[in-house]
Amino acid sequence: MIQIEEFVIIDRSVPAVFDYLCDFESYPDWIDTVKSAHKVPQGPLRVGSRYYEQVEFGLIKGQAVWDIVEYEPERLIEFYSHNRLRQERVTFIISAHEDATEVRLKDEIKFAVLLRPFEPVIAARWRRVRRQLLGQLKQILEDHPDPLTRDRDTVT
Repeated sequence: MIQIEEFVIIDRSVPAVFDYLCDFESYPDWIDTVKSAHKVPQGPLRVGSRYYEQVEFGLIKGQAVWDIVEYEPERLIEFYSHNRLRQERVTFIISAHEDATEVRLKDEIKFAVLLRPFEPVIAARWRRVRRQLLGQLKQILEDHPDPLTRDRDTVT
């Protein structure tokens, strides 16, 4: 099993950061492998909500399905996804840090037996990906006064 924990301090309020994390349609803006995302059913986010991502990893394209398994407004959101090759649990823990917000990301990935010999290589790459992801989240939230309303077609 791979366990990763990374964090970033973002110069924005806890509500602004948490609201952005819960806007799944924004995920392609700060997660390079996500090409689109949407939540089902529509309405308030809650445990049991599900969201779908269209993802691309190089030449590999597919859909990831994530279930919200834990949700505490302005504090925590946890997702779970699985397929025949892996089970993954991603947790974002949000807390105030002076006049800013700390976002702590915890990621646990359990691979099928076939992929377990490759875990050390995958873990090193995935740590870099998670650090980059948090850096992109920080940049978007600090560079845009209201990232939920900006024109997503202009994101570079």
